[in-house]
Amino acid sequence: MRVIELVIVAIFLSLFSCIDMENDTLPEGTGQYGDLLVVMDSSLWNGETGTVISGCFSATQDGLPQREPYFNVIKITPRDFTRIFKTTRNIIIVGKEPDEGNAKYSFEENVWAKNQLVLNLITQSDKNAASILSGNCEGLRGKFMSQEYTRLQKAYSKLKNEKVVGKVEEIVGETFAIPADYVLAKTETDLIWLRKDFDQKGHQISMGLIFYRSDYNSKEQLERTWLMNKREEVTKIVEGPSPGSYMTYYKEFEPVSRELSIGKHFVKELRGLWNMENAFMGGPFVHYAFVDKTGTKIICVDGYVFAPKFDKREFLRELEAIALSALNGN
Repeated sequence: MRVIELVIVAIFLSLFSCIDMENDTLPEGTGQYGDLLVVMDSSLWNGETGTVISGCFSATQDGLPQREPYFNVIKITPRDFTRIFKTTRNIIIVGKEPDEGNAKYSFEENVWAKNQLVLNLITQSDKNAASILSGNCEGLRGKFMSQEYTRLQKAYSKLKNEKVVGKVEEIVGETFAIPADYVLAKTETDLIWLRKDFDQKGHQISMGLIFYRSDYNSKEQLERTWLMNKREEVTKIVEGPSPGSYMTYYKEFEPVSRELSIGKHFVKELRGLWNMENAFMGGPFVHYAFVDKTGTKIICVDGYVFAPKFDKREFLRELEAIALSALNGN
């Protein structure tokens, strides 16, 4: 190799080394799951932009028994956006540029911290910013929610219970990131139920995941009616404290359905409230259904929470991240 080629190689190696060192020196993202830091001046916050951001990100999440927002929005001004805030995991920055045309936005990752997502919005006016945020609310909110799932899934992959993960894969044919604190409750043909029970501030909390599969014969199996009828059959395995009690769902509150596109998968999401037949217990559930890669099986994952003394959004987010982890990269 000639000298000039060696010099070029050395330069490239040096550059890549610097890039790796720079990434390695970034601190971990800070803040609680569900926190969203919004950086903008008071004129925007008190105008249409602030109203739209609050309406989008502080909106009440579907399928919970009490009012809880999608995100806890924390607002600060650009002057207050100092080093202590720059490592926050989820950030929206709105800035004014008088010479700009219509508002435009972009996402950046790992700007000041690892596992960080930053939305930058440049606008000429309050009205322009509000318009673009309003028109893209669901997509922007979904991006931040997806990032929260990814963070949790990375953590669970490092702490997973290999035995339980293997058993779920054996029964339903998919690999999920399942933390070690979930234990096997029951198995049947094409079904496995996991539980996590713990004490928080002197109160018992119970969370569960039921994975099951069926032969896939019709698109109707991805409709709410079929999925809820099937769920009614399956959740009878979750028994309540009194004789003859079992899990069902509140028929008075029709589950909210949503269609998701994750990787190459079409996913049906259902959110609603469960209760116990013949017992006084209840809480939220989230249900996901998708067709496996062979196209012959429909996979369902049902997660439920019992935590009567606490907010339930973050408990449910944990179940959502686990349920969707099988679709990563697929």
